[in-house]
Amino acid sequence: MSKKTCFILPTYNEATTIEIMIRSIMDQETICLNWQFSILVVDDYSPDGTADRVRQLQKEYKQLFLLEGKKEGLGKAYIRGFQWVLQHRPDTDCIFEMDSDLSHHPTYIKDFLDAADTGYNFIIGSRYIKGGSCPDWTWYRKMLSYWGNQYIRFIGGMTQVHDCTSGYRCIGVPLLTQIDFSKLLTRGYAFQMSLLHQAIQKGARVKEIPIVFTDRKEGKSKLGKNDIKECLLTATKLRWRKY
Repeated sequence: MSKKTCFILPTYNEATTIEIMIRSIMDQETICLNWQFSILVVDDYSPDGTADRVRQLQKEYKQLFLLEGKKEGLGKAYIRGFQWVLQHRPDTDCIFEMDSDLSHHPTYIKDFLDAADTGYNFIIGSRYIKGGSCPDWTWYRKMLSYWGNQYIRFIGGMTQVHDCTSGYRCIGVPLLTQIDFSKLLTRGYAFQMSLLHQAIQKGARVKEIPIVFTDRKEGKSKLGKNDIKECLLTATKLRWRKY
């Protein structure tokens, strides 16, 4: 019997990449035996016509869905997506988090699902284990990201994980149903560490697989200085929450 996975793709002004991303994901279904794919695009009313491109592709892909809403940050977008899948596709076995800008290569999907097949329920595409890298980054950005992640790991109490902020993930739905979304601390990129922290507390079986993360070739990165500050502050809050 086939298992089912749904890919959640948050978008804001991704009209130049969303079609390539959707087609690349669906192409991987042919090599992932016993898995059925669906995709949910969570669009924050992109003014560049991202949603219109998705609607055109829905004529070709019957398992492609679109959820629109106001722009409230990455965390809120993922929560809307999670809740939609749990309500409308309750037979889904696991959910992917992926960026829509082509920085997360769909060629790793089989590695994620192979790990899910062996019992892991929180699988992370890691830049900071052997085989993982960020070749397009400057040395300054690499150092900032690496040491920021070290702070998050140790202060946040997640030392067993090397990449706490990766946005390329596969999460088992039974685990996700145990997450209290109202207790996740942030709406932005720091949402990822809050989700991971709570999942570990719920007994998640975590596995990291190496990925090569590439910078987006189209559009503009949405990660800013405020996001970095938010990540460090969130890690500190998680430490104090422990006490």
